[in-house]
Amino acid sequence: MNKKSKYFKVFSLCIPVKGAIRSAIYDLQRNEFKFIPNTLYSILEEYNGKTIEEVLENFSDEDDKETVREYFNFLVENDYIFFCDKDELELFPDLEKEYNFPGTISNAIIDIGNLPEERYLDLLTYLEELGCLDIVLRFPKSCSQSQVYDLCDALKKSSIKSIDIFLNFDESIDLSEIISTFPRIRTITVTGAAKENMKVGSLGRGNIHYTTTEFESLDRNFEIDKSMLTSNIKMFMEAQFYHTYLNKKLFIDIDGNIKNSPESDISFGQLMNISGSAELNRIVDSPKFKKLWEVKKDETEVCKDCELRYMCTDSRVPIANNEGEWTHEIDCNYNPFTGKWTA
Repeated sequence: MNKKSKYFKVFSLCIPVKGAIRSAIYDLQRNEFKFIPNTLYSILEEYNGKTIEEVLENFSDEDDKETVREYFNFLVENDYIFFCDKDELELFPDLEKEYNFPGTISNAIIDIGNLPEERYLDLLTYLEELGCLDIVLRFPKSCSQSQVYDLCDALKKSSIKSIDIFLNFDESIDLSEIISTFPRIRTITVTGAAKENMKVGSLGRGNIHYTTTEFESLDRNFEIDKSMLTSNIKMFMEAQFYHTYLNKKLFIDIDGNIKNSPESDISFGQLMNISGSAELNRIVDSPKFKKLWEVKKDETEVCKDCELRYMCTDSRVPIANNEGEWTHEIDCNYNPFTGKWTA
């Protein structure tokens, strides 16, 4: 096949995303991405559905033409494009952007602390009724193995998909038994561990991680973890319409205050005053509670110029500046205008 005379088409699950000084191609099928020059992004946006010969005709300099040829070699080698006849182009529509989640809440973080255990057990029932799928149980204070066991056991027959647990280092708690008993546990993170006690364990479907970081410091770390950046269709679609960290998230702090996230200061109610899922739903489905859910990266200063904006779970709380634009008080550790990461 003479590819030069064929029409090239970008695979629908390979999405070019433009940044300030460089772009990225999100491979939503293989859950990976690669950085590309902005010039290649422009070619993909302007000439998708054309032939390579038609693209080359727009460049007079031979060096530029050679660069374009190298671009297409790169695209073919990475399976980002395919070739077809002109009359076949309409058979391959672009990916339709849509995001739907049937529940009111998709994920919740609960700091177990100053309330009676019965209130937390009730809360787990409410969350299931609101459609929540992922729950993080955090124990800022000391806890017993039976306390962890009771809360996980309450979710054993629920529709909750995954459980993540954070607790302080305590040799008396048998983490292996907990993680083996409850297969829905995805990770257990042990905070405040001495270096000699740090280790990484994997048991069945769950992992045990140890860190010297104290629990109190967890919510003050706003750095984006490079290793956690991944392109997938769920996050990409959510990012087109919503904030990928705050959307449909619920946080209950150690005193039972109902908030958007651990990083948020505003309380919208008190768990002790909630007597059913309908009451909780009225709070989390209110315009005030959902205000930040729809703050997209495309509408946020700096983030809107970042090529990583559709794969980023940035936990910083957006604020409106004097001009009514969304921004952040704390700078991100990635600068899209330099393409550099800070320490």
